[in-house]
Amino acid sequence: RDAQESRGLGDVYKRQLYGDTAGGISITGDVYKSEIYDLARYINREHEIIPENILKKEPSSELHPDQKDSDFLPPYEVVDAILYRMIERGQHREEIINAGFDADVVRKIHSMMMRNEKKRFQFCPTLRLSSCTFGRDRVLPLINKYGD
Repeated sequence: RDAQESRGLGDVYKRQLYGDTAGGISITGDVYKSEIYDLARYINREHEIIPENILKKEPSSELHPDQKDSDFLPPYEVVDAILYRMIERGQHREEIINAGFDADVVRKIHSMMMRNEKKRFQFCPTLRLSSCTFGRDRVLPLINKYGD
């Protein structure tokens, strides 16, 4: 019983640490942020199911009061385009920069992605919707600062 209780506390701690990974399956884990908004607008096409104020609210991970994603990230369309090239096309940072993306932004997005790679190993199963999913088609080691 003690082992079960301690394991349960660990699960609760992980959910508090990474709230977006809580649950038995991730329905939207393989969808880019801008696609989430497109999906929400599609759901609302005939009548409002998702409140409009949620769709108009500036995105935030809400880790700090008054924090907005735009305080430290470019618009989701830019982030998604960079991530798509990195993940789905397997492009290197320099290829993405040569395609016209801001070098500092590309390096920042890459650094954030690599720094958070450990979360992929803790994430619940995800429905596959894209051509390249984490943990199956894209697996990176967690050691030796791979990707730097």
